[in-house]
Amino acid sequence: MSQVNYCPRGRGVPSHRVLIEQGRRLYNPAMKFFGSQKPAELVTSGRFELERDGQVAYLEYTLAGDVLALLHTEVPEAFRGTGMSSSLVKTALEWARENHKKVDVVCPTVAGYLKHHPEYSDLLLR
Repeated sequence: MSQVNYCPRGRGVPSHRVLIEQGRRLYNPAMKFFGSQKPAELVTSGRFELERDGQVAYLEYTLAGDVLALLHTEVPEAFRGTGMSSSLVKTALEWARENHKKVDVVCPTVAGYLKHHPEYSDLLLR
């Protein structure tokens, strides 16, 4: 198991320490240490992907309860400027809407997309 930081927001909100299990499942062990009888919060990590000519563009996310955190977008250099990141972001936001999730924006690419698409502002975690 390796340790990572979940939700590195940089907006004065503290990060939560989590552990990766089997590379895809996360949980917040801190809940066990504060006398809480609630089970540990289950967090799922993954990514939305687009493949073109054998290369993959992706948008990494975590999902905890009703919050989809959009963390990082990566597009192969050969396909930058072709709208792949916009397609990834739109797909993630539509998925959040269809599944009644709020969105926590960590990725600057997602933030830039939202500036031009206010129709998704109702999804933002406030």
